[in-house]
Amino acid sequence: MALPPETEIRELIGNAIGFLSCVISRPQHRYLFENPETLQKLCEKVILPNMHFRALDEELFTENPDEYIRLDLEGSNAQTRRRAACNLVHVLCEAFEGAVVTNFATYIEHLLNEYTNTPNGGAWTSKDAALLLVTSVASRGKTEKHGVTVSTELVNLTTFFENHVLPELQNPNVNYLPVIKADCLRYAIAFRSLLPSVALINLLNMTPVLLTASAPVVQSYVASLIDKLLAMRRLDSPTDPV
Repeated sequence: MALPPETEIRELIGNAIGFLSCVISRPQHRYLFENPETLQKLCEKVILPNMHFRALDEELFTENPDEYIRLDLEGSNAQTRRRAACNLVHVLCEAFEGAVVTNFATYIEHLLNEYTNTPNGGAWTSKDAALLLVTSVASRGKTEKHGVTVSTELVNLTTFFENHVLPELQNPNVNYLPVIKADCLRYAIAFRSLLPSVALINLLNMTPVLLTASAPVVQSYVASLIDKLLAMRRLDSPTDPV
């Protein structure tokens, strides 16, 4: 018996994780998952493996950038395994915020250390997973116009931006680790309403260089960031234009 195509397997995994999210979102079923050991297994066995960037994702990034952008940035309804894993994080954080965020903080730190301690960006997929996980954990409410407008107090978005996002965008080699560049731009787009004005102005000043990147996904994300920032009206107060 032939195995189904990988795209169908991804959809099946996405739907299975989506079902799990649906069950956990119902208060009457949460007791089944509240045990710390169960939460840990969900994180380690379900969420993290399905957040990791795989060969098919990389192929999509390079060979079909329009589809990658549709799935990653534009909020497609497609139930991919990465999107389903992100939604499961949201559901778990709503149901068991303190314990879950503490668990995720440990995994995020481990992933970032793995990236930092591996020469020449060899563990870039760990940084990709960390950025996706932080975005999922921190987001509590968002709108199309403003991005994320409500975040958990357990994640310092500005500190994370300064330590782990900005250095990647400031790298003089605009073509270094393009997936990570795109991830960092996605972080800035998502949390633009919650980052300080000085950071937003700094980002705008960096965009001319970032637009010279050769990866179409990076170019598109930079263009989206410019569009979102110029639509905002804030410097030191909510009514000041950027």
